[in-house]
Amino acid sequence: MSFLKKFGKVLVKGLGIVLGFGPVVGQLIPGDKDDRVIAKVTDTLDQMSNIVLITEGMLAGIKKATGLDKLNAATPFVEQIIRRSELMSGKEIMDESKFTAAIRQITGGIADLLNSLKPKGVKTV
Repeated sequence: MSFLKKFGKVLVKGLGIVLGFGPVVGQLIPGDKDDRVIAKVTDTLDQMSNIVLITEGMLAGIKKATGLDKLNAATPFVEQIIRRSELMSGKEIMDESKFTAAIRQITGGIADLLNSLKPKGVKTV
């Protein structure tokens, strides 16, 4: 059983549906520019992985929910995180269909990454 599957089952059985999207860092501690960049990237990755985990948990209780259903549910939220990111600051999207396809790949990639982890970090209730 993958990390995502086990995590989803734990959410459904013991914790119910998680509300919210995890803590968001309010302000970065002043310091070296590299540290601030790393903190921003880490925060964005954490937010996106939390979306995938929450989606897995919410849809784990639906017996016919497929991976595609989960991808479709998580993608709009990951898109909003990316649109708010510094990466997109001051930029316009030239090709909306390519942008959407890239967001789907990123969302699926995060799910694949989480599925590649051993489930030992998830405690059962």
